[in-house]
Amino acid sequence: SNMVDNQTAVLSQLYNRRESVSGVSIDEEVTNLLKFQRSYEANSRVINTINEMLDTLINRTGV
Repeated sequence: SNMVDNQTAVLSQLYNRRESVSGVSIDEEVTNLLKFQRSYEANSRVINTINEMLDTLINRTGV
């Protein structure tokens, strides 16, 4: 009985150690998600500005 309890405890510790190394950090994932979202928004503003510039050049400077 004691051996089974000890084996269970060792197995649980090994599992927890493996998960701590290979597990996913929710805080890190949320930080990355926000970083990528801000990058997407900035790129969207750049593309919108270029679109407006091209519209001005093509449609409003005509002869």
